[in-house]
Amino acid sequence: KFRDTPDDTSLNLAKSFVDGMLAVPEYATEKITQSVIDPLQLPNLETKVTALANAMLNDQTAMAGIIPGVRSAAQSYSDSSGLNRHYRDLYDVCLRIEAASPPAAVATACVDVRAAITQAVLYEGHNANSPGSHGVSIDFSNSTEFSTLSTNYAKLRFAQDTTWDSWLTVAP
Repeated sequence: KFRDTPDDTSLNLAKSFVDGMLAVPEYATEKITQSVIDPLQLPNLETKVTALANAMLNDQTAMAGIIPGVRSAAQSYSDSSGLNRHYRDLYDVCLRIEAASPPAAVATACVDVRAAITQAVLYEGHNANSPGSHGVSIDFSNSTEFSTLSTNYAKLRFAQDTTWDSWLTVAP
């Protein structure tokens, strides 16, 4: 597609990359999800993720009974680093938190995160091995696992622009 239609829109070319990745036969047995994200929507998504992290930080006791089940059930992705990180689809995480009847502020923050993801993800594709995928994944490790990586995580722009790492430091 890139070669044959170089003057096509950036979005159409990016969509063809997503579709091309999903069509690779060697990936048919792997968990595959790819997305095209509007970078102009990332500040809004960061704001909503910060609000979610803060809401969970403000009600850690209630979240302690919810998060481990969400972590084990949400759409997961492989950790190719071998560092035992828990990457989960953020939209699916929010759906599952909402279904667990969290405190109202957490539920509202989850709805807002899902809306921000919907705005940011212009196109998403996944195979049958990744049914709960919506285009944005996030580190959803517990605090013990996160503690060994927190110094490196703090170097990420995402960690600097959100309070997600603060949540991960206490996540059950």
